[in-house]
Amino acid sequence: MKTKFKSLLAVIALLLAVCLSFSSCDAVLDEFMGVVGDYIPLDDNGNNETNNETNNETNNETNNETNNETNNETNNETNNENDSTNTDGNGSGTGGNSGNSVVNGSLGESAETEFDYSAIPAYKGNPYVVVNNNNPFFKKSDLVTESYETYNALDSLGRCTSAVACIGKELLPTEDRGNISSVKPTGWIQAQYSCINGGILYNRCHLIAFQLTGENANRENLVTGTRYMNEAMIPLENMVADYIKEETENHVMYRVTPIFVGSELLCRGVLVEAYSVEDEGEEICFNLFLYNVQPGVILDYATGASYAENEGEETPDCKYILNTSNKKIHSATCGNAATIGANNRQESNDDIQDLLDEGYTKAGCCNPT
Repeated sequence: MKTKFKSLLAVIALLLAVCLSFSSCDAVLDEFMGVVGDYIPLDDNGNNETNNETNNETNNETNNETNNETNNETNNETNNENDSTNTDGNGSGTGGNSGNSVVNGSLGESAETEFDYSAIPAYKGNPYVVVNNNNPFFKKSDLVTESYETYNALDSLGRCTSAVACIGKELLPTEDRGNISSVKPTGWIQAQYSCINGGILYNRCHLIAFQLTGENANRENLVTGTRYMNEAMIPLENMVADYIKEETENHVMYRVTPIFVGSELLCRGVLVEAYSVEDEGEEICFNLFLYNVQPGVILDYATGASYAENEGEETPDCKYILNTSNKKIHSATCGNAATIGANNRQESNDDIQDLLDEGYTKAGCCNPT
């Protein structure tokens, strides 16, 4: 009789732990949903009003229902209809390092044990979708309390694979951020569009943010990401950084995996997982897929090339943009050219050799030809 009573108590304790685990993850998601709005302007219906008029009919309520209710039938239909040049597409392959599903493991209470990109719904206006009931795929053996950081090697195509860290106060940067312009990740074909705030399409996106581990121009930690995706990553990074600074003795397991399809050079998005170790996910617990899309722009994931969704998008009527102050030549579509002040900016269709003979040099960010 005593043995049965003890078994019953053990079952009740396990169920209580499961409930608490899901509760803490949901709380973190609620906080993220509130914070992300600070970085991606929304109109009264919850739509991104900065970048894309085509998203005006999609509101937050619809997006949430889509994320929560998408079933296998819908996912299969979506996968069959999409191709590698569609910003809404999942492609024909399964995402992960080198095109495979590689994020394995489970905290034991998760509904799934690995990430399946084919189950991700098409982009519907929200910058992210919840994965595995918001529980990360870490194994229990992954949860350690000693800080470390690992940036896995580039694959055979030169693509980033994944980065994982146990983030503690010891890893936080003590110096200012350095210049990372020397790194050109796969899929880096810079462009600028009037529908983007600031004009520039791509950012060099840290898998693990500088503010968390102090990494600068690390090729194994930088992917080509749209401004839209990069802005969506910031609230998550801030949340972890704030927790580490406030709970100076605690640690957060943090893993970011870019998801590529087949041999594509531009990732479809990133899987971001985080779990606060000492408090067993009470403060930090999330598992989100962030879409590498840019409203108003169509991306070719095979190469990183892009074009405007709106056929009326203005195109440059010159070949080069000159910075007359530092004597640099930029291609007309170079994102950095948009930052040149009016007094130092000059358009040119001259032959590049003539410009070089005049004392100009090619800008390293775009290497015009």
